Amino acid sequence: MTTKKLTFVIIILASIIHLALFKVGHCSQATDIGSIAVERTEVQGKEKEAEETRRIEEETRKVAEEEKVRAEFEKKEALKKEEIAVQKKLEETSPEKKRVLGVEADVYRQKSFVATLKDELITVGTENLEGRAEFKRIQKNIVEMLGGENTPTEIATELDVIKVESKRIQDKVKAIQSLLSATEKQKSIIIEGLKNARADFTSTIPGEKSSIEKEAEEFSDKAQGELLVELANLRVRHIEEQNNLVEKKAVVLRERLELCDVLLGRLAGVEKELSQIRAANVWARRESKISTNTVIEGLTDIKVLKDKPFDFYKASGQNLKKLSIYLSNTENIPAFIVKVVIIVFVISLTFFARRFLNKWANRKIDRFTAISPQTFYTYELIPGLLRIMLKTLTMFFLFVITLTISLTIPSNAPVILSAIYGFAILSIYKFLRGTVVESLSPYTGERRWIPITYSSARHIFKGLNRILLFSAITITLIFVLNVYSYKKDVIELLWFIYRIVTIFLAIWIAASQRSVLLKLLPYSESVLGKFVNKVINVLYPLLIAFIVLLFAIRSLGYALLTYTLVVTLIKSVIVSIIAYVIYRFLLRRLLFSRERKLKLGRQLDEEEFESEKGSLNLRFRGYKCLLDYGILIVTVIIIFGMWNDTFKGVASSPAAPELFRSVYESVLYVFVSIKNSLMYKFVLAEGRYTTPFKMLIGILVLVAAFICTRYLRSVLRAKVYEKAQLEMSARRAISSGVSYFIIGIAVIIGLNIAGIPLRSLAIFAGAFGIGLGFGMQNIINNLVSGIIIFFEKPIKIGDVITLDNDIAGKVEKISIRSTVVNTFDRKTVVVPNSKFLESNVINWMHGGDMLLRSKVVVGVAYGSDTELVKECLLKVMDSHPDVEKEPAPVVRFAEFGDSSLNFELYFWAHIFKRWITISDLNFAIDKIFRENNIEIPFPQRDLHIRSEKPIDTKFKMFTDKGSDVDLENPQIDE
Repeated sequence: MTTKKLTFVIIILASIIHLALFKVGHCSQATDIGSIAVERTEVQGKEKEAEETRRIEEETRKVAEEEKVRAEFEKKEALKKEEIAVQKKLEETSPEKKRVLGVEADVYRQKSFVATLKDELITVGTENLEGRAEFKRIQKNIVEMLGGENTPTEIATELDVIKVESKRIQDKVKAIQSLLSATEKQKSIIIEGLKNARADFTSTIPGEKSSIEKEAEEFSDKAQGELLVELANLRVRHIEEQNNLVEKKAVVLRERLELCDVLLGRLAGVEKELSQIRAANVWARRESKISTNTVIEGLTDIKVLKDKPFDFYKASGQNLKKLSIYLSNTENIPAFIVKVVIIVFVISLTFFARRFLNKWANRKIDRFTAISPQTFYTYELIPGLLRIMLKTLTMFFLFVITLTISLTIPSNAPVILSAIYGFAILSIYKFLRGTVVESLSPYTGERRWIPITYSSARHIFKGLNRILLFSAITITLIFVLNVYSYKKDVIELLWFIYRIVTIFLAIWIAASQRSVLLKLLPYSESVLGKFVNKVINVLYPLLIAFIVLLFAIRSLGYALLTYTLVVTLIKSVIVSIIAYVIYRFLLRRLLFSRERKLKLGRQLDEEEFESEKGSLNLRFRGYKCLLDYGILIVTVIIIFGMWNDTFKGVASSPAAPELFRSVYESVLYVFVSIKNSLMYKFVLAEGRYTTPFKMLIGILVLVAAFICTRYLRSVLRAKVYEKAQLEMSARRAISSGVSYFIIGIAVIIGLNIAGIPLRSLAIFAGAFGIGLGFGMQNIINNLVSGIIIFFEKPIKIGDVITLDNDIAGKVEKISIRSTVVNTFDRKTVVVPNSKFLESNVINWMHGGDMLLRSKVVVGVAYGSDTELVKECLLKVMDSHPDVEKEPAPVVRFAEFGDSSLNFELYFWAHIFKRWITISDLNFAIDKIFRENNIEIPFPQRDLHIRSEKPIDTKFKMFTDKGSDVDLENPQIDE
């Protein structure tokens, strides 16, 4: 709570107090004796009419009960005869007998149904009578509602009663409509049965007998035939009676339905009329009685106050004489003693209760302040409430004592009533002042409930103390003057002075404290906090101006209008405070939950704790954002709805000024125009339509999907990727896939909400697909290749690869279409994903251990000690730290070269260290060979020159071999 907030509460509190007391001071009105007599005569006439109505209803109810009993008896008799007929039917074997018994059983069944319908008709009739009585009762209540004083409280109560009655009658209408529908179906079934029954007596050919008569003539027993015709006629009569009964039931139900409709219309009219009366009363102006003579009379009465103590002394003497006369009668002494004992007992009880509560409260204060660690509840709130109780006890117990005296010795003495009002007001003053001290006193230090600066607390504390002290003195004086039935115009002048002073002090408090409330807002540096800051800066002066306007309206005599606006303002402040308290409570719960989980997470290792901490912070930000905007939106909607209802009721009054009504209608027209614009229908194909509001909702769904994808990516990074230890390429692929999936679903949902038919996009989608097929072959090829790379994982981010012996480097990024490779020359190459499936790829890190076998070739001179050479080479490899011990390095005597004995060194090293390792080994081999006098020879060739015959003798050898020699492809034999 801040100064602004306290100012709002103070101003509202002052307005409420003077309005409430204004109503109390003007509640007594004179009543005309003649009008009371007329009203009493009317009431007696209405009571006689109601008594006659009750007597008629009672007689009708008795007749209905007798008819119901008779119908029940007939129903039982019919069922019994039907059972007897069925039993006879089972015993008889003659087909003619069976036919007659079947018709007879049907007759009894129809008769039983007639009895059931009579019972239902009696029930419906009784309910109809009750409905008529209820109609008269509600009509009488409506007359009483419209003929009352129609104060705001009465109208509010009456409107609530009308709403309850309307809801009950609407439920009854639904039940009657359901019953009427069932009756109509029942009637159609009976008519169909009557048609079939009459068909037995209808001849298909004119002049011939009916089918039932022909069937009776075919009976061998004529008596049975006559009985069959008679029973068939009786069945028709029963069904006709059923039809008549159902028709009567439907008529009664329609009458009940019509009665309920009339009653609903009447209640709606009364509700509208009461609303109009309430709206008209809002603008009722009460002329002020304050004048110059009022001030003069008040000052004159102040001058004669010096004689009042003597008058009080004289009155006391007279009262003592009356008491002595009263006690002179011995019969009054026991009652007087009992009353005195009761008063003494109450005084003693309050005295000891005060002492006990003082000691108990001090012990509790010491115990709570000694609790460690010190919290707001144990160190500030509870001890502060106990200190407030201690300051209020004395005045409260004095109020209890004076009230006990007033109840024990009934007396209308102004002194007693003045004492009761005075101690009650002083008790409230002590409580409020104690609350102000504990909340804002600059001298309590850390115990202050509201954490604001010393200067602000001092300024607000002084202002509130002055308001409370002035209110206690003025209101006590006004109540005492009312008890003594003092001049109304002087009391009204005091109320006017009280309003002026309290409004002035409240504005003085609020004017110099503009930033206190903003500092107390949670997360004032956030986007929402800055927005609320701007809103408060705009509304703050407007609210002060509104309070001054309320004072001006009240001073002009519009008391009820001021009361209506103040009540709405109080409701708005209460809603804001409740929303703030709920927000702080939920935010505190969120913070507590996060801290508790972080405390448990510290038991994990460092890496897991950091991951869990990031996840908790992410969830906290998400929940807090939802809480911030959710509470703000709900609060604004509720407050806006309350003010809209208030201004609607005020502006709808015929007595409202034309300027006020036109301004309200203009503002309302703007909102209605915006609503109509948002709800304007754009007709699409297939009879569907869309509106700007639907489009806006669709866009919001899409925006929510983007926000959701960002949040989900963060959750996946914090909760899934780290625990699953997925590679970077897999993480990015999963994140992209989830994002595309959510956005795709959101697009479909958004289009559906917007009312855009998806079928209308089918042609466009087909054309787009053909375009993709022909114009985007390579892109689709790369996309599919990217998906294959993701699932097969031939390469991943961080791998060192060689592609077609042309591109070599480290994989930096793998996307859905291409892969980025950073070469060893620091060049970035973007390679389409299809290349990795179409070309040969060497992945130097595919094994996972990052080790690569390397080879060093060295030659020594012929004649060198090969065992010594092997020993030196193994020593060099064993001494290098980057050469892996497992698998062990190997020295291989490869060959006898032209100029040297060639050895090959095979070892395993990390792929990123192999080149430096090979260089280090070469240096070390050269050094150790020098130390052991092992020579690395230069390439050399021995040339031997021999004397040969002339070249022609050489060719002569070939010619001497005979004719079978192939001269074109000679072969030389050595």
